[in-house]
Amino acid sequence: MTGPSLPSPLALAARVGRILEDLGVPWLLGGSLASSLYGEPRTTLDVDLVAALDPSTVGPFFRALGEEFYADPDGAREFVERGGEFNIIHLPSMTKVDIFPPSRGTDPDGQFRRRRKVVLPGGEGEIYVSSPEDTVLQKLIWYEEGGGVSDRQWRDVMGILKVLGGSLDLEWIAGRAEALGLASLLGRALAEAGLPEKE
Repeated sequence: MTGPSLPSPLALAARVGRILEDLGVPWLLGGSLASSLYGEPRTTLDVDLVAALDPSTVGPFFRALGEEFYADPDGAREFVERGGEFNIIHLPSMTKVDIFPPSRGTDPDGQFRRRRKVVLPGGEGEIYVSSPEDTVLQKLIWYEEGGGVSDRQWRDVMGILKVLGGSLDLEWIAGRAEALGLASLLGRALAEAGLPEKE
């Protein structure tokens, strides 16, 4: 006799997202799960969420998670106050959910305004996903912060650029990349993907 099936990473993102939504906290799915939806699919065990939590919503958030999750509320509150990230672990599946503050790569309101809603198959719920433009930019930030050696981050960028190509708002990406000192890195990515560089 088999037990209940474990939720997929996307379904788990939807479950945590519903808790955030009920608390009035804007959120979205980012990281490799988001880039896989837009570009080259790849296996990942972690879930990356961006959430505009503040010290007043951390306590209610952890209470709503219940016993299915391992978490450190006190530590998380400290990270939230400092603008850092923290994680929770879904115990049945041992899936780690990393929760990040709104990205420095774009204005927080704009990041949430540009997010896209995706309905998951099989009644697993709905998720908000970082826009492909924001996802490209965040991946470039992480690539640079990692010393420019992460094949994983670079492959995610290339997957989105090659799959979505000219349908992306490349002018917006170029403007933000310029402001963040990432213009040359973006130019390299666009050239490798066979896309024209935006002035």
